[in-house]
Amino acid sequence: TALLRLADGNRRGAKIAIGNGLRVIDRHRSTFGASELRATSSVHGVALSQMGLRLALEHGRGADVLAAAERWRAGALLSTIGGAAAPHPDAARELAELHQLESRLRAQLLETASGEQAETAVARLRGGVEALERSVTRATRLAPGDPRSISARLDVAALRRRLGHRTLVEFVEVDDELCAVVVSSTRCRLVRLGAIGAVVVAVDHLMFALRRLVMAATDEQRAATVLHRLHIAVGDVNALLMQPLALAAGSSLVVIPPAGVAPVPWGLVAVRAGAGEITIAPSAAWWLAAARPSMRDNGGVVLVAGPDLDGAGDEIRRLAAEQPGSATLTGADATTAAVLGAFSGADIVHVATHGTFRADNPMFSALALADGRLLVHDLETMVDPPRLVILTSCHAGLTGVHPGGELIGTATALLSVGVQAVIAPSIAIPDRATVSLATDLHRALRRGASPPAALASAVASAASSNDPLAVMAAASFQCIAASTVDVAALDVSVGAPTTL
Repeated sequence: TALLRLADGNRRGAKIAIGNGLRVIDRHRSTFGASELRATSSVHGVALSQMGLRLALEHGRGADVLAAAERWRAGALLSTIGGAAAPHPDAARELAELHQLESRLRAQLLETASGEQAETAVARLRGGVEALERSVTRATRLAPGDPRSISARLDVAALRRRLGHRTLVEFVEVDDELCAVVVSSTRCRLVRLGAIGAVVVAVDHLMFALRRLVMAATDEQRAATVLHRLHIAVGDVNALLMQPLALAAGSSLVVIPPAGVAPVPWGLVAVRAGAGEITIAPSAAWWLAAARPSMRDNGGVVLVAGPDLDGAGDEIRRLAAEQPGSATLTGADATTAAVLGAFSGADIVHVATHGTFRADNPMFSALALADGRLLVHDLETMVDPPRLVILTSCHAGLTGVHPGGELIGTATALLSVGVQAVIAPSIAIPDRATVSLATDLHRALRRGASPPAALASAVASAASSNDPLAVMAAASFQCIAASTVDVAALDVSVGAPTTL
């Protein structure tokens, strides 16, 4: 219908048809309880959304382009703000079985026995794990949705009021062009940035320089050369993405990144652009709607160290000194059940462990703990989530990006159950690179800084260093947060350290 009306030159009728079509798809999407299905079903609205964006760009009004872009951006995540769907009972049972079988597999792998019999036992257990993963996936997809949980349209006026002193930058991709809508409390403007291909190439060069920096960390002369080239690459990305926006120095930014570009090290780019704190959000509508008033007076701080991670124990010991009265889970105590239980009711949770991202099925992305994996599926069962989660583990911030700006991964699972801010690396990072940045981050939080401001302070300090690992840490971490996080009320009161 929209195409027919466009062919007749009836642009107003085409916009109405586009809106009606997206509402139909949105209602269909809301019938799914599984976040995976909600995210992947959004592909059916992409063509209509792009058509609406093209029509909005014809007139070049920033508010119209923003509204059109937000109409179909991260809607699956936005629909969970009222509360995630209850898991299917079969999924909960099979998820428990999966964890038990993984514990047996881990014990088998740790045994010193070798030979054909041991290899057969391991192969049998791995086959059982794979079969249970398929069963969990099938059962999860049976969870009913809520037809009332459709995506609300963005109220641009309310967004501008909420921004206050901040500036929101939403990157919008239409065909092969990249644009940015810059929103402040006083105006909303559109900036055309040019071909997206140039941005992709520049970001690829920057990511290549970061990978080289890790390999050059032990060679002082080589590291200095790579650092110089990295600064050039950061400047190139800044020239394409930030300079054309003509932002005021020291601006506090909320950035909705372009989905078609590899993860950008926004912390380094912000430092180069002279910006202040930077918050990443999946969409402007989510940033506006996801803030929740705090009902917790004494949640406290929980510090977790996972297994087989160089520096994790040292990191947690240093953070415990920065956060007196914090509860710690380390070694054999850091089990999946204990950590998931510690998440409930806490204000700040810091997890230093290995993270894995499953590109084949992001719902099985995980954090490694003493007795196995803490999965995205597990995180979605939380009923009293912490307000701030810090993950200093490689790949913890990686997400599967689906059409329509839909995201699936560890960080987005935490956001979907009500965590207000997640600080995590968006790119792989060496295990030993996070200790100093994590310490600076918690020190700033203790002083009352918000999560974005605390991270900005830690990143600026690391970025100015000549230490390759410090610069790598500065490039890796980002803060994904809702519009207001009442960190001044976070309980970080002084007391004697405790162990859970």
